[in-house]
Amino acid sequence: MAVNVLLRLSARGEALIAELLRVSDHVPAFFALGDKTEQKLYSDLLMDFAYLKTPALFEHKIESSAELIARDSEVWDVHGKRIERLFDLFQSIYIYIKDFVKVVADLRDGVYLQQTVEGVLLDDEGKQVMCECLYLYGVLLLLLDARIDGAVRERIVVAYYRHKGQSAIESIEDMELLVKRTGYVSNVLDRNGMQRRPPGYPEEYLNRLVRKLGMPPALVLMMIDRLRSEDMYSQIPLYSQIPSYPMPQHRSTALATQARMLYIILYFAPDVLDEQSHTMREIVDRHFAGADAYWVVPYYMGFLEELPHAWEPYKAAKAALSNTTNANEIKRLYAQHTQNLSDCRKKLAHFLTEGVLTEELCLEHTNDLLHCVRMCNVTIRWLMLHRRARMRKLPVADPEQERREAEMLLLVLMDTAQFEYQLRQIYTALMDKKEEMWEKSKSQVVSMLQELSEAFKGDKILSRIGKDEQLQHWFSQLAEQVKLLDASDIVQSGRKLHHLIAALVEVEQFHQIEAALQLKQFLHETRELLTRMIRVVSVRESTLVTLCMQVLTMAPPSPQVRESTLVTLDVVCDMSYAWLAISDYAPLMRNRIQRNPFSVLKLRATFLKLSSILESPLVRIQQSNSPDEESVSQYYSSEVATFMRQVMQVIPENMFAILSDVVTIQANELRELPVKVERDALRDWAQLELRHRLARATHRISVLTEGVLTMQTTLLGVVKVDSKELLKDGIRRELVLQLTRALQSGLSFKPGKPAELEAALARLGTQLEGFRLALEYISDYVKINGLQLWQEELAGVLNFYVEQERNAFLKKKVHSWQSTFTLAAEAANLAPPAAFEHSFFGRLVRELLYLTAPRRAVYAEALGGWTDPTGKEVVGGRMLSLLQRALGRGGLRGISSTLGFMVAAQLTRFVAVFQVLVQGELMLQLDRLHESLVPCSKLAERPPQLFANVAKCGAQLLAELHTTVWRCGAAQLVRAHVASSLLGTTEIDCHLLHSIL
Repeated sequence: MAVNVLLRLSARGEALIAELLRVSDHVPAFFALGDKTEQKLYSDLLMDFAYLKTPALFEHKIESSAELIARDSEVWDVHGKRIERLFDLFQSIYIYIKDFVKVVADLRDGVYLQQTVEGVLLDDEGKQVMCECLYLYGVLLLLLDARIDGAVRERIVVAYYRHKGQSAIESIEDMELLVKRTGYVSNVLDRNGMQRRPPGYPEEYLNRLVRKLGMPPALVLMMIDRLRSEDMYSQIPLYSQIPSYPMPQHRSTALATQARMLYIILYFAPDVLDEQSHTMREIVDRHFAGADAYWVVPYYMGFLEELPHAWEPYKAAKAALSNTTNANEIKRLYAQHTQNLSDCRKKLAHFLTEGVLTEELCLEHTNDLLHCVRMCNVTIRWLMLHRRARMRKLPVADPEQERREAEMLLLVLMDTAQFEYQLRQIYTALMDKKEEMWEKSKSQVVSMLQELSEAFKGDKILSRIGKDEQLQHWFSQLAEQVKLLDASDIVQSGRKLHHLIAALVEVEQFHQIEAALQLKQFLHETRELLTRMIRVVSVRESTLVTLCMQVLTMAPPSPQVRESTLVTLDVVCDMSYAWLAISDYAPLMRNRIQRNPFSVLKLRATFLKLSSILESPLVRIQQSNSPDEESVSQYYSSEVATFMRQVMQVIPENMFAILSDVVTIQANELRELPVKVERDALRDWAQLELRHRLARATHRISVLTEGVLTMQTTLLGVVKVDSKELLKDGIRRELVLQLTRALQSGLSFKPGKPAELEAALARLGTQLEGFRLALEYISDYVKINGLQLWQEELAGVLNFYVEQERNAFLKKKVHSWQSTFTLAAEAANLAPPAAFEHSFFGRLVRELLYLTAPRRAVYAEALGGWTDPTGKEVVGGRMLSLLQRALGRGGLRGISSTLGFMVAAQLTRFVAVFQVLVQGELMLQLDRLHESLVPCSKLAERPPQLFANVAKCGAQLLAELHTTVWRCGAAQLVRAHVASSLLGTTEIDCHLLHSIL
């Protein structure tokens, strides 16, 4: 059926958007040719679509230069996988829209029996997926243009075309229409601070390919007609929001799903935006007006667009929107939602008071609780979206007040998330305990009815209740009826319970019962238990219509909570609109954790609320049983988990800030206690002030970490986040960052000054030793193995920089984004840029070679080191000892490995020079000399010139040989000393030196 095909297409569209968001973060930066260096190196290799006009000319320029050929090969070897994946994305988008147009053509041509385009648009599910397919294509193009620059897209396609050939691309003309630049640049603003758009954007961009493929314009108009006049998603709980927002003042929020689709699809029919005033008036009045009017549209997963700016070029749209976005209306809406925010805070403070939110309250006041959740989410949504809008006209311009309002909004968001979390827990517990609660209440009712029956026997002297056989028999029958009630037969049991309650109310009018207060109390308690049974039996069955009718008529609350309450919570609590806006509040979250570490408990609920973004893109994927479900879920879940780690990283950051005091105290101030101490000096050696400072710092660290350790394991989509692992991972990241900064700043010295190098190594060794001791000291307080973390991360940082230094000598390089030492690579990007050409490791190795060069120092085997002309030691056992203390055995191994690569590179260079000189110029000169000397019977012409040419070539060869010998020899001697330090010896073993050489 066509609907099933369209459903699978819609699922593909959702998966393609996730893939686009994923790969757009990994586009090679140099493809933008952003600076002069990149332009000089790659402008001849990375061509735009101008290449397609004269490819032979461009290829000839590359093939005529050996340097360009080598660089072109390097670019493809390193970035080929990325280019292929990006092109596969472009190709998949093209195939997606091509398949959609084909389905429409097949419907028009009768390929699908008894199905037409009009029939599909009349079908409940058909019109949904038909509109979604075109909507998702529009979203794909807008995000593609926003996330990957047009020039970069062209260069990617041309690079793929050059290396894979024309046969690998289905249609280069259609691909050109899809990805060629539009003139839109994502970071260029106009004079009003809004995003600058080229004329005719985005309608020309969105229509240029579908127009060529032949999509009928009438189809777009029919889609717009369905979206503007119907609730298309009434049958899909997670999409249909109208039942979850029954109040008229929430109409715009309830229709937000269709509003975002209309915003995109209207660009496929720009005439409607520009000329059809009545249609635009109807669309704006229904979707973008009212008490919760929105002019900031999250058209997909938090990607926002401001309608007054976006619809400025279109006359009809601009006129229709003018009433909603005038200054007075904006101020009124802002003041109204600010007041609502204050009201929500008061209500949440009441409900979150310990002991208020109970099972009984949830059963009796379901509507009030849901109304509170609904009001909070509508207010948060409006303020969060419009506070982010650049064109908002707010009455307040005070930055301090802006900050306080942002903090208030964050506080209400955290309280709302906590409130929703507790509601879910209670309602889930009610469903799990349904059978137990039913049986317990039923047994209590049966027991009380039997006691009432016994009371009317009249044989109890002290009861003072006269005998009444009819009432005795009647209560006994009621008890038997209650026994027969079955929780599985909800309708029948509910009716019987209502009749029983009514009967117990009527029986109170009897004279014998009305005069007995004890019996009336007993009957009242029995009715309460029967009412509880009604609530319990209705826990698992409900209808959304019933809930909506109750909310609108303020009828007595019903406990039907399975579908109505939980589905309403799922819809109302959706935060996909805040996918990007929530990052604005990350600094406030970090500040709140810094002030009160236990606020992470509320933030945990906030992160769980953020995980609701998974629901919307996965609906169609799950319905179609698409294999992309795992990858899409993994992407969005990992993004939420990454945001959570970024916020929670404030705890390790503050911990290490305090740890610096511990390092200073332990490394520089606190004296080590001797074995024996005189009694009179005991107080001095106690160092009470220092130990008090140390204890206070330790306590602050333990308080910081205690909050995150009290968090439970959190499942964010499909990613499980354990609190202990979260803290441990954060400490690792901060430790790597601190180590990187210490090594980069610590190993700074003037070249050729061995004293400065030794002083720098001594300072670095002391600093790193203090870090190690402090980390080991607080291990028990934060429940980590500090020494293990220290050894692993120090080795990782050193190995990463050794790996990067090797790139200078390797043809196939390991870039930082390819490195297995991911934490060190991240820290290298976060650390301040070094003031030197090379990293600390490269500076250190080159300084060792500089100091041990034969022209500056002489190797003295007896001293086991190098001395200057005055006999003063330059490099020897003392410096190697400082190196081992500062960098450890891993650092020494890295020095030896880097020196080995330098030796190999120097030998390779010598071989290349030897081949050029000997097989080239030198052989030519020798041949000329031979020809001039043969035969020996005659004298050579101009012999001085011939011998001078040969000597000149030989001198060049000998000079290169001399340089190679002393560089390789010095490097190998340093490696031998490093190896002896690793073995713990002070003398160089001849066999060891021979094995190294």
